[in-house]
Amino acid sequence: MVTAKYLTEKLIVPMRERMKAEAREEGRAEANHEWVDWYRSKAEADDKGLPFDEPPPAPLNSREVNP
Repeated sequence: MVTAKYLTEKLIVPMRERMKAEAREEGRAEANHEWVDWYRSKAEADDKGLPFDEPPPAPLNSREVNP
């Protein structure tokens, strides 16, 4: 019983936290990529004098995220 608790605290919990942190970083990178793509499209339309009615990507904090 003590060994299982020790292994959980020393190995499993840190591994889960690291995986959660990596997932958050991947999510941020994806959101940033979406914004960069949107901004480039908008800038190209502005440069060409074309109308641009594509809505911006949703902010990261308003998306449904699994806890």
